[in-house]
Amino acid sequence: MQLTSNNDDCCPVWSPDGRWIAFSRVHNHEYSIHLVPANGGGEQKLRAKILSTQSGSFKLTSAISSERTFNTEGVIPRRGEIDWSHDGKSIAFTGRDGIYLLALDSPGIRRITEAPPLSEDWGPNFSPDGREVLFVRNRQVDLSNEIRSVSATGGDWTHIFSEPGRIVCSPRWSVDGKSVIFSSNRTGHHGLWRAALDAPDSAVQVSEAGSPAWDPAVSRRGYRFAYEHLLRSLSIWQMNLADAGDKHPYLVVSSTSDTDQGPGPQFSPDGQKLAYMSDRSGTMEIWISNRDGSSPFQLTAVGGAGTPRWSPDSQAIVFDVNTPHGSKIVSMNLHGGAPQVLTPDAFHNVCPSWSRDVKWIYFASLRSGDWQVWKMPSYGGTPVQVTQHGGHAALESLDGKFVYYAKNADAEPEIWRVPVTGGEEEPLPLVRPGTWASWQMVDRRNPLRWSVARAPSRAELLWPRQGPYQHSGSAGANAILAGCNARRQDGGVRPARPRAGSSHAGGEFQIASPHLSVGATSPLQCAVKGAGPPRAVTDECLTPP
Repeated sequence: MQLTSNNDDCCPVWSPDGRWIAFSRVHNHEYSIHLVPANGGGEQKLRAKILSTQSGSFKLTSAISSERTFNTEGVIPRRGEIDWSHDGKSIAFTGRDGIYLLALDSPGIRRITEAPPLSEDWGPNFSPDGREVLFVRNRQVDLSNEIRSVSATGGDWTHIFSEPGRIVCSPRWSVDGKSVIFSSNRTGHHGLWRAALDAPDSAVQVSEAGSPAWDPAVSRRGYRFAYEHLLRSLSIWQMNLADAGDKHPYLVVSSTSDTDQGPGPQFSPDGQKLAYMSDRSGTMEIWISNRDGSSPFQLTAVGGAGTPRWSPDSQAIVFDVNTPHGSKIVSMNLHGGAPQVLTPDAFHNVCPSWSRDVKWIYFASLRSGDWQVWKMPSYGGTPVQVTQHGGHAALESLDGKFVYYAKNADAEPEIWRVPVTGGEEEPLPLVRPGTWASWQMVDRRNPLRWSVARAPSRAELLWPRQGPYQHSGSAGANAILAGCNARRQDGGVRPARPRAGSSHAGGEFQIASPHLSVGATSPLQCAVKGAGPPRAVTDECLTPP
């Protein structure tokens, strides 16, 4: 049964007696709260606006023909997430400076949290006994997320835990009030997690929910919850950058995967081949094709291969393989020969990449107890630790002087660097890609030498299009790109036209993926070491020098 007909309605919640549904509507960037009978009928509206001369109460009656306005004393809702108290007497919503309770049986509005400057409290959810309200506090400075609770009457708040990933919807109490269920991209993909209140820092992923998954709704009776899970396949798309004509993207490889993993497309350095991940054979494997996607063939048959990287001479691929005895680093020559396991130990070793002189292979490993960057001879041998303070997914600079790496395997990691010969580890300020895989090295001196674009007459961008909710840049290596996503009314995403980056001589770029969080857009940005904060790149050097 369709209850409303407005495309901008969201965030429905049931009344405790099951007779009504409250929801949010956004119009001209202003939120309002509405009610509709659960069995259909007209809407009643609780609009957040100043009524200087009116006051009164709102009663849940059978009268549905007129629109009611509630005096919220100038507190305008900032987000759509709302929740209905268990006694049916109030609705919690997010205001400009905290969480508010809107009384339904008498005039009045009450703030129960106070967000400090450059912070936002949002996502209220009443506890099963109705005494506490769960909420998220975001900080704009360090992009951190913290889940807290506060008494429904206001007062001191309680810290529950800090979340390393990005929380994308309201957290929910479990039916017994002993744990919190929430959606986070802490692994790079949105998934559901459960954190027990007695051990909140040991959250466990609800793997049965799949990924991406968000918007959990816990039943007030029984041990069940509903959630949103998006089903889609991943495909690889390509876009010409240096041609003078339209930069329209076109499909290269369709349906590489029905999961959230891959495809991790990589152009070979000579620009002739394409390596990517696909589970079209039944398990995730490495596939090779011509750069236009033609003549594909399966390179591996190991039952769980990922993160392919080309050797600088385009003759070999290095990748990681999941096994019951740890993740292995494996290399294969494209012209024959058996796969070579480079890390026969039982540690987790992932995300390999070659050094520019082909002598070393970098990789991330847990062999020291936490994620660090290591390297080993390209033919195998004793690993050498590269980072001491955390590292993941390393890439050597084009001049071979530095190793750049994601600080950790969490969502939105910092990008750091360390000299190839060893030395101080230092961050690249303000660069926070969407995931550890959403950044690449860039040669600013000659855009046509990008490994994603090493063609004599044109430059190309390659990325996975991940269905209707997200499009993430995965440009292989050495690309200078800008782009942004725009959410359509139907929930789809259209990529804006990419733009080439600066062609000033010298230096290196690190780029962050145009990763789309739910309900938001984010442009691709770049940063030059020692040249200020990241910025969106422009059209200035679409034509190569």
